[in-house]
Amino acid sequence: YRSIVVVYPQIDNEQLQMLNNCEAYLPIYSNDAIVLFQDNYGNRYYDVEYSIEKLIEYSKINEFVDSLNPGNITANLERLSEIADKENLDSSDSAYVKQALTGLPLTSGFRRMLYHKLSPVDKDKTFMNELKGMDFTPEERPEYITDLINAGMYNEAFSLIKQYGSRDVDIQAICKLCSNLIINRLFNEDEVLIMLASNAALEGSYDSVTLDYLCEHYNGCCRNMYMILEAAVKSNVETYDLEERLLAQEIFCNESVLIDRIFELYVSRKKASETIVKAYFTTKTASYFLYGSVTDIQVFEYLESIIRKSEDITDLPELYKLSLTKYYSELDDLSEERRQYSYAFVRDLFNSGLVFSHFKKLGKYIDIPSE
Repeated sequence: YRSIVVVYPQIDNEQLQMLNNCEAYLPIYSNDAIVLFQDNYGNRYYDVEYSIEKLIEYSKINEFVDSLNPGNITANLERLSEIADKENLDSSDSAYVKQALTGLPLTSGFRRMLYHKLSPVDKDKTFMNELKGMDFTPEERPEYITDLINAGMYNEAFSLIKQYGSRDVDIQAICKLCSNLIINRLFNEDEVLIMLASNAALEGSYDSVTLDYLCEHYNGCCRNMYMILEAAVKSNVETYDLEERLLAQEIFCNESVLIDRIFELYVSRKKASETIVKAYFTTKTASYFLYGSVTDIQVFEYLESIIRKSEDITDLPELYKLSLTKYYSELDDLSEERRQYSYAFVRDLFNSGLVFSHFKKLGKYIDIPSE
């Protein structure tokens, strides 16, 4: 063998020492150091018999070496390993770890272990600034981004999220980040910011700022928009035109599960558009007549209000006529007004060649054409 290589699990470099008459003198700073033997071709071997003779007990000169060269943390890997095994660090330990993180090429696993040991107080803006040039691994990055946010370094955190994503970043920190960026950017629309704020809100982490921003700018699937709308209503946040956008989307997508609640919020909180209202009732009417859906009485009361405003009730859409005649046929009794409507609608539909079985049930109230 030509040389000895010493590798430490904690640091990302190695020591190499040439052999002289099968002997080598070199410092070994921790008990878990890995010793390898290298031949002339660069091949390395682990399963080699060898003996070690300790010439110096480093712990006895530890304080002296540190006083001469405080930055020589390499010589204190044993202490770093001891710190990594502690549950809580004192101020001296924290300072030592911070010095190691910024001055020593630690392996990613050991660096992550030490970094995780630091308290939020230790991860202040000064320290986080010292780490900005460090190349974090995907496993380390979420905690680092979270700590950047908690240190008030919002632009730096947002830049990393745009580059690497927000997976595994603390969701409450994401909400804090969004809230501050929204205010700093005067509520201007930003696609990434909308995505982050909506993801946090849908996981239950939001405040009045993020809800206000989402109500103004967010568009997504109906269920997600509805969850944001309900959260905003409960929080007494301005919802802008979210109710109308969501109701229009529900109608267009032919969704029915949430549409009644959304319509209720829309007409009770906003100045309703006549077109949107008419589209809603038309959707409900079609659902009732075509699919037999259970329909609230207000749908038929709305149709009847349209009749009263019409100069010629036979000019109503055929869907309205069919739905009302079906509804009237299911009632135990009809008022004189509804009997007149039934008679006019049945005759008009019959003349158009539209005949349905429910007409027969109206025979106890009106004369049904016999042709």
